[in-house]
Amino acid sequence: TVDLLFHRTSGGGQAFPTSPRAPLVFPNYTRQFISTSPGRVVMVFNIGAHYHNITHFEEDFDVWVNFVRSLRRPNDLVFFRTTVPGHPRCVPRRPKQFDWRNG
Repeated sequence: TVDLLFHRTSGGGQAFPTSPRAPLVFPNYTRQFISTSPGRVVMVFNIGAHYHNITHFEEDFDVWVNFVRSLRRPNDLVFFRTTVPGHPRCVPRRPKQFDWRNG
């Protein structure tokens, strides 16, 4: 038997470089699901593609690491899946010219 929880958060990053910053928050039901699972849990996380500032990504990655640490489940399997940064008609139009440090 495998229990599965899918959670998509709207927080983290920003949709466009000029959009307001959305904090990354893990809801209580995610923590509750993981904490109450009696056996080992396989967790696959991704914090999204919409980061226009490397500092925002680093801050949210720290939030994710601290969330996983706080679970205190050393026998679980935790994976972080990266996302390709962009898709057709997604800003920035010229990624090689985009200043990823400053957004």
